[in-house]
Amino acid sequence: MLDMTPAELYALAAADPPAATAIATVALVEVSNNHVLVSLIIGVGSLLIGLAQVAVVWHGINEMAKATKIRAADQDQRHQEAMTSLRTLIKQSRPDRRAVRRASP
Repeated sequence: MLDMTPAELYALAAADPPAATAIATVALVEVSNNHVLVSLIIGVGSLLIGLAQVAVVWHGINEMAKATKIRAADQDQRHQEAMTSLRTLIKQSRPDRRAVRRASP
């Protein structure tokens, strides 16, 4: 970067304006290049953070979908077990048809 103080640059500008202009231009280009580099680093960092956030959200959505499928399968299994138990109870509590015919007048 420029190793001159503003007073030294003003003195050079008074003595040799084209040299002072050249030095100031070089200093501005160095600052501009540094600014571009810093902006690029910040941009890449922001992009990486954004991609990480998308990955976390995507993973969360996939985990929720898996949990929903597992929960639905478990609920279906419990429903089938409950229906089987209910059918068994109904069969056990139903009177025998022969006994009903004998009891009727």
